Amino acid sequence: MPPYQYIRLSTEAQDIRLLTLLPGKFDDTIRFTLSHAPLVHQIKLPLGRMFLKELRETLPLGWKAFETRERRFIFVCDETAEASWSHPDPEFDCTCLDHTYEGLYMAFLLRTKLSYTWCSTEILQTAYVENSTSPISKVNTPTTLQVSQNLALALRYLRHTLESRRLWIDALCSNQKDDTERMEQVKRRANIYKLAYQALVWLGPETNTTAAALSTLRYLGAQ
Repeated sequence: MPPYQYIRLSTEAQDIRLLTLLPGKFDDTIRFTLSHAPLVHQIKLPLGRMFLKELRETLPLGWKAFETRERRFIFVCDETAEASWSHPDPEFDCTCLDHTYEGLYMAFLLRTKLSYTWCSTEILQTAYVENSTSPISKVNTPTTLQVSQNLALALRYLRHTLESRRLWIDALCSNQKDDTERMEQVKRRANIYKLAYQALVWLGPETNTTAAALSTLRYLGAQ
């Protein structure tokens, strides 16, 4: 298969690339798409939207509340295991549950920002880039892209079995061979961090000291 060819980002549209990690089992080949999307600066939650902790304090006895990856609240009854998008109290002001965003759709596009440890001497692995959803892409067949062994391992752990996952990963979403583009994207990282729903940090696979490290982090976070 031919190597993947990056398509120049539109600076006028303030584009970034987004990686959609396609589903698969842990040992399956790594497959994803790369698409262009404008990076929107002004996005904020609707005023008055409750936090999950606050919402749980409004529930009747025997009900629990959870938040989905799409930031929707869902309610579950302990006794019947019934799940509902509606608050169990009919008198509750449901405008506090609004999960939509002002501005544009960027909050749904830029789901997760991944940071991981780099190593210049790492062995490379082959990943497969499926047809891009970029409107200017001419690619009709899968192409290949070399990724570091550490990043490949991170993608395997982060990949869902049945559904896609959208990520922004600097090493893949920025053309590392285009110095001009790289510098432009570096300037925009602060906004990428702000707009991402969550940021993941990958330091490597579990070792015999991982449990102690996580315990220490939990302790520090509680101070």
